[in-house]
Parts: sequence; C-alpha cells; structure tokens
Amino acid sequence: MVAILQSETRALGNAAIMAKGNVDIGGTMDINSVPTPNLGISHVYANGNITMGGNSKVDGYLSAGGIVIGGTGALGTEENVPAYPYPSAATTDAWRTAWIAEAQAGGTANNLNGNSNNINAPKYINGNISMSSSEKLTLNGPGIIYIDGDVKLTASATITNGATLIIRGTFSQQGQSVYKITTGMTQTPTMMVYGLANNGSVPSPSTDIIELTGGSSSIQQGIIDGVNGSIKVAGNSIFYGSLISGSTGGSVHATGTYDHKFPESMASRVVFPTAPLVTGVTEL
Repeated sequence: MVAILQSETRALGNAAIMAKGNVDIGGTMDINSVPTPNLGISHVYANGNITMGGNSKVDGYLSAGGIVIGGTGALGTEENVPAYPYPSAATTDAWRTAWIAEAQAGGTANNLNGNSNNINAPKYINGNISMSSSEKLTLNGPGIIYIDGDVKLTASATITNGATLIIRGTFSQQGQSVYKITTGMTQTPTMMVYGLANNGSVPSPSTDIIELTGGSSSIQQGIIDGVNGSIKVAGNSIFYGSLISGSTGGSVHATGTYDHKFPESMASRVVFPTAPLVTGVTEL
C-alpha cells in the first residue's frame, strides 16, 4: 500500500495572472471575478514589466517590478514593487523527481490517445496525449498524475481532471476543446507544465509551453503554472483561475477577445504545492 499524504503549502498571492518576467495584455481581453463581478480583486503581477493596450479591462491592479505601460483599463497601477520569490529551478526539479516516483508507484499507462479513457491517480502516463473530435479523458484523484510527454487538445476534445497534474512537456488547447476540473471538488487540482524536451533539456524562457487559443475553454478554478517557459493566450479563449509563468524571463502574453474569470474564493489566499507528496491544493 502506498501512503498518500497531504503536503505543506505555500501562498502564491491573490492574482489572476503572475509572471516572473513580463505580462503583455492586448486586444479586448477582460479579467473579472466570479461568481460576483467587479470586486476589484483580479490583479496582475509581474516581476518585470506590464504592458496593457487595446480595449482590455482588468478589474484589479497592475503591479510590476519594473514599469507599467498603458493600463487605462485597470483599476490602478503600481511600479517598482518588490519581486515575488518564485521557487528556484533546483526546487521545482526536486518536486518533479519526487512526483515521478509517486506517480510510478501507482503503475504506468500507455497509448491514451483515443476516446473515453478513465485514469485513477497515482499514475505515470508514458508518451504524448493528442485528442480531437470530441474525445474524452477523465483523470481521477486524489494524488499525482504525471504525463511524460506533451498534451494537445483540439476540436471538441475534453479532459476532466480531479488529480494534481504534472506535465513534463507542453500543454496546448485549440478550437473548442475543454479542460475542466471534476465537478464538486473541494480541493482544486493544480496543473504544472514543465515544458521539457524528451531529453530533459529546458526551453528558452520565451518559448510558449502553455497555449490557450481559438475557442478553447479552461474551467480550472485553480492554478496553471508554466514552470520553465511562457504562456500564450489568444483568440476567443476562456479561462477560469490563475495563470502563472514561474520561469526566469518567462512571460504571459494575452491577446484577442480573451475572457479571464478569477474565482473570488482564490482572492484571499492561493496555495501552491511545495512538498513531494501532494494530494491537492486548497484555496482558503
């Protein structure tokens, strides 16, 4: 029997978007709270600069370690704020090593490309996952599910996740694809995307390791973290939760008619996994 323990946690902050590098906002992007709108809590933080243009609106503050360019659609701006202390590369590498061991303790799954797969955590999934044409994948928690590859969703493909999801490669959503958490969960699972190549090499910080484009929908209600790269959001995408680029030089680029809904339950405290054995992430 494998013991699954609740990890210690670390507060990340009450922000809809966070980046260790820069944040670029354009088009007609809208960031607001749910279920109650206009609470003034949907902030954007960057250790670098924040650029906001177009007709975008942010129902919160733009807080930059550098400067803020534009920002008339936000509630206010702050410059030269102290840098947020993101976990080091050594720390996130140690987490990944421990998570791999926990996932492998639950067995290995192969060849998941296809319809109606149902996977229980802990589990190590070997290879890429590419889904389209209304294909469905359900990940059941609690526990770690580690995907040793890339994840790509197109057309009307759907992933329903109830586990802490760790992706070695990249994560891409296009078309009308959907990524959502299991209905009724009291602990919201985190998705951490490392963006590593097959040989383990780290991408350039400017490489988009998370892409939410087209009419895709990510009903996450929690954290999606690009550990070693940048995040691109474009088109008519809809995202619920907190987007984080924790890589040195990593950025978040959001354009088009992107709609970002920030759950008010996350505003007071967002917590982040820091210990090897993680069963879930709690918003207090």
